[in-house]
Amino acid sequence: MPERGSVGDAERALSCLDLTDLGDRATEEDAVRLCAAAVAPRRVAAVCLWPRFVTTAKRSLAGSGVKVATVANFPSGEERPGKVQDAIRKMLDDGADEIDLVIPYRRLIAGRPRTVTALLRLAASRIRTVFGYSPVSRITLRSRRAGMSARARRSSAVTVRGLPAIRRR
Repeated sequence: MPERGSVGDAERALSCLDLTDLGDRATEEDAVRLCAAAVAPRRVAAVCLWPRFVTTAKRSLAGSGVKVATVANFPSGEERPGKVQDAIRKMLDDGADEIDLVIPYRRLIAGRPRTVTALLRLAASRIRTVFGYSPVSRITLRSRRAGMSARARRSSAVTVRGLPAIRRR
């Protein structure tokens, strides 16, 4: 059994990390550099970048085992559901392995969870259309950071057929 703090522990930890570049000024060259860093000297789990770089990342990481993640409805969470659904379709068509979806958290805070449910249903529908099934999905709601009241946190346990319950932090 390796000792605590061993190289093996560090390698296992790295293999669970995502490298992310969602900077406003990110370029295609930045995406290529991020992908190179994701595989050398040790491989990470995924890179997360803007949707416009998904195709570049898929090409750069082909055969590496590193997944490509991107973001939808980011950062505001306020795009129209139809626009989000179309964006998710394009991300999936471009080869995204994971999509981090920002929910309309301001509406949730205001006690209007139906908007969130509607958006999640549309997203799940788009994913099912592309894949024929719902891949494992994770929804994380950082409710305390968002200044959400206890009442709103209780109402945030939104579930959608094909998606697990929201995991709250």
